[in-house]
Amino acid sequence: MPTLQSPPHVTLPQLSSETIRKPVTTVDEFPNPLVESRKLPPWGKELSTEFRRSRMNQPSLMSKTGYTATHYVPKVTEHTVSDLQMLSLLKDPIPRETRMLKKWKEAFYLYDAICQPQYRSGSFENALWGLTVKEIGKQVFVQAIISEFKFDRKLRMEEHLERLYENFENADTDTVDYRLIQCTYLNITLYRIILDNPRHLFFLMYDIFCEPFSDTVLRSDVLNLISLSSSSDEEFAATRSRLNDALTEMAPTRGLKPNFKLVEKGMLKEVFEVHPGIMLSFKDQCWARLHEEQRLHILGKKEDQSAKGFEYQDFKFKARQALKLWTRALLAKSFRTWDEYKEESLRIKSQRLWMLYRSAKRRLRQWRVMTELALAKRERVKIARAMGKLIIKRARFLRWARLVITTRRMLRACHRYDNKFKTYGDGLGHLRYGWWRWKSRLLLQRWDDETKFIQRVEYATKWCNAKFKMR
Repeated sequence: MPTLQSPPHVTLPQLSSETIRKPVTTVDEFPNPLVESRKLPPWGKELSTEFRRSRMNQPSLMSKTGYTATHYVPKVTEHTVSDLQMLSLLKDPIPRETRMLKKWKEAFYLYDAICQPQYRSGSFENALWGLTVKEIGKQVFVQAIISEFKFDRKLRMEEHLERLYENFENADTDTVDYRLIQCTYLNITLYRIILDNPRHLFFLMYDIFCEPFSDTVLRSDVLNLISLSSSSDEEFAATRSRLNDALTEMAPTRGLKPNFKLVEKGMLKEVFEVHPGIMLSFKDQCWARLHEEQRLHILGKKEDQSAKGFEYQDFKFKARQALKLWTRALLAKSFRTWDEYKEESLRIKSQRLWMLYRSAKRRLRQWRVMTELALAKRERVKIARAMGKLIIKRARFLRWARLVITTRRMLRACHRYDNKFKTYGDGLGHLRYGWWRWKSRLLLQRWDDETKFIQRVEYATKWCNAKFKMR
């Protein structure tokens, strides 16, 4: 048996996986135990010829159920010396724009596969959680993802994961930083916050690069993170240099050298405050890397929010108009009610004033009559004292005679024209009853006023006593 030799490492910058997959020579020149083991029956069973796949067209598939660490076998490609010499002559690398398109295409394929119901139990972060080193190889990355999600072999996820790995930086040396892969997947899953809160997305990616119980990250890692979504070499260099110059400018304010290595989270926040264009360019790059359906979904959500905002503003405007109309109608109704109340109150007030005027007039008339009587009585007393009692007797007799004559005349007149008042005594009785009612009303009102006054005095006295006790 020939001596086993390790196959030489070859960088394939421009050849596709279909071209490299074609065998051109035998394996005798570069024997490999992995290649020899693939000739054995897979999992102890010999496949029939109708299910045997062609190595010229398709790679080997994985089992549909039960993935373990020994199930995944990476592809091994055999080359002749002439092919290696031909590949070494190729100097032009694949453009960054092409690599970025392939990288995001494979990342979206992985995201679509993980979003299927049968694979939602797995976690991309958990698949890479147990890695102890930051730079991982292609085999380790593919094995970790396949073991976590246990994809169906019809999806050919091992091929897509390999192509995804090959489009990252340092894939030719098999030392890709798995944190960049995780941040790429995070950019796809958190696409809803890119436009609204890109700072939150950036610092979520920043936390992935942080060590436990620390908020510092290497300056090179920060530059790799800010240029993660750049599509061309010019954009890649411009984004990195812009942030690098901002960090250099911010270094003296924190007492650091211009070429410091560790970047703190607080310093990055200050840089983004002073240079907001850096975060805006990061947002534009992340937005440009999204799938068209994701961008349409976000724009549709924003359109719905805008439509709801317009509907709310229209509702407020119409409600304000309706409120103005209702307020105007309410004011008119209130004014009419107030006017009716005013007219009614004025009518009641005028009626009361008229009653008071008539009462005052009546009282003044009675006072005048009583005053005249009192004066006349006083004069008569004076005359009686002067002229004696005969004059008084004569006056009383004349008064009695006048009364009798008047009574007879009134009786004749009442008997002739009115049957209600038969006698003069009935008329006098009516007068006495009216005077008695008026006098009783005055006495009752006076009693009520005195009672209320006494009650108010008692309340005031109690209040004063209570206030004096409080002091």
